[in-house]
Amino acid sequence: MDFNLTDIQQDFLKLAHDFGEKKLAPTITERDHKGIYDKDLIDELLSLGITGAYFEEKYGGSGDDGGDVLSYILAVEELAKYDAGVAITLSATVSLCANPIWQFGTEAQKEKFLVPLVEGTKLGAFGLTEPNAGTDASGQQTVAVKNDDGTYTLNGSKIFITNGGAADIYIIFAMTDKSKGNHGITASSSKTACLASLSVRKKTRWASILRRPWNSYSRTSKFRLKTCSAKKAKASRSL
Repeated sequence: MDFNLTDIQQDFLKLAHDFGEKKLAPTITERDHKGIYDKDLIDELLSLGITGAYFEEKYGGSGDDGGDVLSYILAVEELAKYDAGVAITLSATVSLCANPIWQFGTEAQKEKFLVPLVEGTKLGAFGLTEPNAGTDASGQQTVAVKNDDGTYTLNGSKIFITNGGAADIYIIFAMTDKSKGNHGITASSSKTACLASLSVRKKTRWASILRRPWNSYSRTSKFRLKTCSAKKAKASRSL
């Protein structure tokens, strides 16, 4: 068995390394201390192609050309050497937002939500944690009520959401059937434009893994969903 990295895997590793050396290392101290979220820097990161490392070409990825999950992992790990927060920003977009849509979404959902995440034109987030539902996520209280036109109205609060307030596409967990307990929790994907009443209530800065005062890039937010509309779509597989 050959444990050496493939040429493609080495390419992704070098891509992340060069970005870390040229873009992250020179500014990490200032960004951490001042709590700066540099959108232009994040946009540049997303444009590198790392977000599509293991997804199929039909979704805008490099999976058909030799890219794989290890290529993505190597890139995230390398970025974390320079800025753990920016690595989490990337991994939240890919692992927590794009990947569930890829695994469980319909083709229509993939075309609408997955493609821009894979192509790096949109930032993703994952809305699960709530003020009273952290490690016990089954205790979440956000509800989604079905409307006559087949859409759902969401109401609730989420907290500690990585990329919250900055993301374009969110996966939101909500209770659709309280009688089923945790089996009544459903995940829906929505663009920020659809969440007209999503309001960011608090931006939180956390102590950096790099032991600097603040890790601004892993920006987390608390937000409230008030009569927020989401379209109904049958998943290809149940969560």
